[in-house]
Amino acid sequence: MQAQITLQPYDEPGKSGTKSIVFEYEETDPNNRNAAPKKVKKEFDIQEGNPFNKLGYMQKGEGKFGNKVYGLSKNDIARIKSDFNLRDEFRISESAYLTSFHQVKTQGDFATISYMSIIKSEGDIVEEARSSSILILDKKGKEFFRLDNLPHDVFSLVISGNGKYVAFASGEHLEHSTFSSEPMIHIYNTDNKTIYYQENAEPTIIGFLHQTISIGVFCDEGRKSIFLDQNNGYMYEKLIESEGSLFMKGYNEFIYRNDQELTFSDFTKIK
Repeated sequence: MQAQITLQPYDEPGKSGTKSIVFEYEETDPNNRNAAPKKVKKEFDIQEGNPFNKLGYMQKGEGKFGNKVYGLSKNDIARIKSDFNLRDEFRISESAYLTSFHQVKTQGDFATISYMSIIKSEGDIVEEARSSSILILDKKGKEFFRLDNLPHDVFSLVISGNGKYVAFASGEHLEHSTFSSEPMIHIYNTDNKTIYYQENAEPTIIGFLHQTISIGVFCDEGRKSIFLDQNNGYMYEKLIESEGSLFMKGYNEFIYRNDQELTFSDFTKIK
């Protein structure tokens, strides 16, 4: 039996999105290797794992994704400025509420979850601050990688097939809000949870294919593609001309402008 990871949606009225992740795999008894493998089924509840569902504020409701909604008093707001490392221009001083949402998907032998909290003025649509956490589970539902208290949003979360690198995008400009951060791409080394690569750039796509993390971004020159080879950690970039296109047909195999065959050696090595 090959290990399987399945996303389970809500079936409750008024709820939407993914309720849980189901992990199914076989496990052998280390003390009895002659015994038949045991089938294991494990379920991870998305909201039970949500760090923003475990805050010590007064709950005032529940969101459609099963997330808690907290009412924040004046004293709570003073405390939360410190807890969330909010910038000086954070405006809310009287009353607000805090809620969260998440993005979850399966990627090979992993399930990736990004949790993002939002603080809003009471009775206002203005989003004042964000804080995010990343959680990645392996094919048996065990915690593989985690980052908490990121002072920005997290989008397009991707992990390499071998689990060595995690990439994601951040940055959002919101009208009528003090929350605003420059678009960035981030790559972390999962072995030591350190930043492997960062760049101020607006991404168009982040994905993993043919043993390679690929990131498309807008840049001063127009567009470019950034690649990370999971086998050695080398990184490359290629500027894409206005009418150009770059297609990855296999590991270290590319087609540019429909007819030029390229490899990593034709790109600029950046790490």
